[in-house]
Amino acid sequence: LEDLLTIPAGRGEHAFFVALDQVQDPRNLGAVIRSAEATGVHGLIVPKHHAAGLTGAAAKSAMGAADLVPVARETNLVQALEELKKNDVWTVGAVPTGGKVPWELDLTGPLCLVLGGEGEGLRPLVARSCDFLASLPMRGRLGSLNVSAAAAVLCYEVVRQRGRREKT
Repeated sequence: LEDLLTIPAGRGEHAFFVALDQVQDPRNLGAVIRSAEATGVHGLIVPKHHAAGLTGAAAKSAMGAADLVPVARETNLVQALEELKKNDVWTVGAVPTGGKVPWELDLTGPLCLVLGGEGEGLRPLVARSCDFLASLPMRGRLGSLNVSAAAAVLCYEVVRQRGRREKT
């Protein structure tokens, strides 16, 4: 994590990280890594236990992005989020309901998007550790998106907001 925190400053950019809470499917992990790379994420934070590792299946799904996005494997995700906060990084947790829609949040500053695993989503303690909660509006009959789809939508909302700020 310490190494990840040095990357944004070295590039003269606001921090942009993604943390995953117990994502089990290596293909989902790979797809998140691919979206993270495409949107300029500085690094990914994943738990050491109860989560998919950087396996061949994850690397295949990432289509080369696994070699480009640094990944920190942390023992305790809540402690990692607290460390980010000490470094002035806001944490935004993705939840199916009860959060603000992402475009109502200011995602232009230093931040870490926190997404939960398949089925369970964010664990309650992880969700409570986040500074803000975001929910994607679901107009159909399903209650949520796949974690990799949600990651792509949220990462591109960060890109959209930061792009608007750069133009003004």
